[in-house]
Amino acid sequence: MFKKLEVTIVAACFGLAAVSLQAAPLKTFSNGSVADANDVNANFSELVARINSISSTVGAQGPQGPSGANGKGVVTYSWAGYGSSAWATKVFVVTDSAGKLDKEVHSFVRSPVNTATGTMELTRVRSLAGSPVRQHVLKYRYDTNGKLELTGRDSYSADGTTLLSSTNVAANSSNPAVVPGINLRNSSMTLGMNWGTAAMVTVTFNDGVTPQAVSFVVDSRSLLAVENITVKGVGYNACHKILTDRSSEAMGGDFQQISWFCPNNVGLVKSVLIKSGLSSRMMEFDPAQSTAASN
Repeated sequence: MFKKLEVTIVAACFGLAAVSLQAAPLKTFSNGSVADANDVNANFSELVARINSISSTVGAQGPQGPSGANGKGVVTYSWAGYGSSAWATKVFVVTDSAGKLDKEVHSFVRSPVNTATGTMELTRVRSLAGSPVRQHVLKYRYDTNGKLELTGRDSYSADGTTLLSSTNVAANSSNPAVVPGINLRNSSMTLGMNWGTAAMVTVTFNDGVTPQAVSFVVDSRSLLAVENITVKGVGYNACHKILTDRSSEAMGGDFQQISWFCPNNVGLVKSVLIKSGLSSRMMEFDPAQSTAASN
């Protein structure tokens, strides 16, 4: 019995010795000797004290990142300040693997203007050698303390004069209050963690012939890093590097994309996209061709 007690106490002593270098030494016993009850009790009291002194802080360890409110490596970032409200028009230089595009222009209409919550329409015109190729109006709902969501898209003829179809992102039928649109970015993006949306989309055609179509979209995103980047000779600091993986029939098809969004409401400055493994393109923001907002 005493031999087993000796082994147990000595093992515990070695396991916890590093916890407190200033702790009182434990009593040791020789094999076959009768253990003094007071010494045994003192040893157990000391072990309890050492156990209680072990930190109860739980969190990831290692190179994941700085300490956050939820533990080491668990750090969240908000999209607030990473929109594009500093610009009225943004021009992107496009490098397209298929040679079909060389420029993309974004124009913004926000309602109401200069508020933390509202809706926005982004007119996107893609062109090649100065001639429009296609045009869309993307519809968003935003809350700088909450989410930026994509709620729909209107497709127009290349010259923008004829509405071809309207795509609406419907609410998740099981919980419409949580997922009213595709969650593009939000106020608690955790570094290295995913967030996603599964939603129904409805496409209504404006030709009066093609029947309305219903399909679904699965959109997964991740904040990969917060890093500095140089685009078209301009340096940007602390930009959000976000990976998008989307599967869809009606909302751009299947694609993977990495985008960089920068603070001071500069927003998107660069993206690299590959679509269905068949085509790819890179977009780079050119502030010299763009127009700053008047606010």
